[in-house]
Amino acid sequence: MPQDPGPVEGLYDAPRLAQRLGITTATLRQHRLTTPRPAWLPEPAGELNGGAVWRAQDLRKVEELRGDMRPGRRTDLEQAQSADNLADAP
Repeated sequence: MPQDPGPVEGLYDAPRLAQRLGITTATLRQHRLTTPRPAWLPEPAGELNGGAVWRAQDLRKVEELRGDMRPGRRTDLEQAQSADNLADAP
């Protein structure tokens, strides 16, 4: 039986990128299809076996650009703090 060669060096498919970002593949897909697409998510470099792939070099600053965006809904406290910050802005 042939051995699985593992991930192609330098490429991230959707499951691998989602794991790196700490989100589900469904959330990544939703971000990809959102118009306008989030600035932190680069366009895929192409498709491999029918799925999007990204080059590792294109993803260097993804975490930095994404910031502290934890997956899931914000808590009521976080929403209230965000509203307070907007109200205090000049």
